[in-house]
Amino acid sequence: MTGQALERVHPAAPALPTESEIRGLESQARAIAVLDNRVKAIQDPAERREIAFALALTLWNYAVPATPVNSKKLHLIPGRNGFEVFESAQLLLGLLAMHGIPVRPITTTDTLAVVRGRRPGDDEDGEFTYDIEMARRSEALDEWVERKYRNQGDRYDRTEKLKVAVDGVPVDVPLPEWAAAEVAAGHVKHNDYWFKYRADALLNRAVRRLAKFLGADALLGLSPLGDEPAHIAGRPDDIEADVIDVDDAAPAPCPAYEGPDPAAALRNERGRIWGAVGRIPDGQWRAAWAKAWRDAGLPAHHELGEEHLDDARRITRCYLALASLDVVGLSSRDDRHDFVSAATNGETESTKNLSAEQLHAVLGAVRHRANQLAEAAEPPAEEEPDYGPDGEPF
Repeated sequence: MTGQALERVHPAAPALPTESEIRGLESQARAIAVLDNRVKAIQDPAERREIAFALALTLWNYAVPATPVNSKKLHLIPGRNGFEVFESAQLLLGLLAMHGIPVRPITTTDTLAVVRGRRPGDDEDGEFTYDIEMARRSEALDEWVERKYRNQGDRYDRTEKLKVAVDGVPVDVPLPEWAAAEVAAGHVKHNDYWFKYRADALLNRAVRRLAKFLGADALLGLSPLGDEPAHIAGRPDDIEADVIDVDDAAPAPCPAYEGPDPAAALRNERGRIWGAVGRIPDGQWRAAWAKAWRDAGLPAHHELGEEHLDDARRITRCYLALASLDVVGLSSRDDRHDFVSAATNGETESTKNLSAEQLHAVLGAVRHRANQLAEAAEPPAEEEPDYGPDGEPF
């Protein structure tokens, strides 16, 4: 008897944070509450802590360091029922790069944005566009007027919002008297970003479309393909096998062990290196890392060979350490040398040739210093009420 069997390999879903990781996230959330001005402006202490932790947890789920710098890459939009958190285009680009999906802008104008990206293993680029007509249909270019009113029995004011134009073109309907008066007085509102930085806004939307269709694993917080275990990475998606009765089976010699797949191991190492690169914030250190990478003659990360790995690791460790030291205020060379020397027990004072163990020690010392700075900047505990399970002070 013969037949066909299919086996599908599924990447593991992200695990829930452990108690130790939750304590670490709470510590990082305290730093976010102090250094992210959007969170710092929230008046209610309990809500401020809740929002800061939500930002830290969201970044953790994406395997992105939960620092105040990175928290600002998450949009925090106030709404009627609280705040909504979603990814900025800049964060999406970083997540896609971590998953081996580099994105290239092809066209960026005030009327059209075109981007291309390719998943590992695909033969062709995927192309995604976002044009001005799509923006109009999404109501991004709407212009409106507002008024406050209160019905009988209402405790709070209500806001009425009425669209009066789209991208400078008045709507073809009669306006009520109050709306016409607001238009005449010049009280028309619109989304300022779309009217001032239209090309960037279109590009952001195009990136979001690409991420939605090519980077679903990145948006779901799943591990990059390059970080999958070697026994999963490189396996075909579907494995076909003949199924036969035991009685019909002829003895077969045990296949010789061939060791790990070198190609899969190389993909894993590329993924680890690029994941570390994604932790270097945009700015002077990312630019310095890119220059050092080019000066060393290294190719794009997905083209790295065995001969490139040592240089790629060395350069990435150096600038990840420098960027981390800068976040906690260690900007002078002497301060950095003293800190690195103390963190590595005198093994080195330079970030140029850190081993993996030395980098781990430096980053651990940086987290400890960040916690100390956050606790020093946090208001005394007695200024904030304690809250019981029901949310009331006790």
